[in-house]
Amino acid sequence: MVWLVAGNVGVSQARGKRYAVRPAPVAVDSARMSIAHQNVAHAVHKARDEAKAILNKLEAEGHPQTGQSSALYLALVMQQKRLLAVDPPPPPLAQVIPELAQLASECSGPLAPIKPLLDEAIRIARAG
Repeated sequence: MVWLVAGNVGVSQARGKRYAVRPAPVAVDSARMSIAHQNVAHAVHKARDEAKAILNKLEAEGHPQTGQSSALYLALVMQQKRLLAVDPPPPPLAQVIPELAQLASECSGPLAPIKPLLDEAIRIARAG
């Protein structure tokens, strides 16, 4: 049996060996979306993956910040879906920047590793 764990590493329970697993590609209709939106969506995808890994860890530990972690993860899922939307079209990046900044401001304690990923998404959005 094979399963995914944080950091895109799979573990075979039968043998206990580790191996690299490629993350699932993000479906993008690039014909209808700007390159800037695609790049920001990719950066948000990275933050979302890290948030999910942290959420799984906190849930397993019964950590008190599990609820905050779950809320952040769900907000990133929604943000990514909005950025990849075709109909209605994605929001302007100028609207996305303050939303990402708000999410980044909530990344403290165990959620701190997500902040640099969101800062990178903000940087990409500003450059877009």
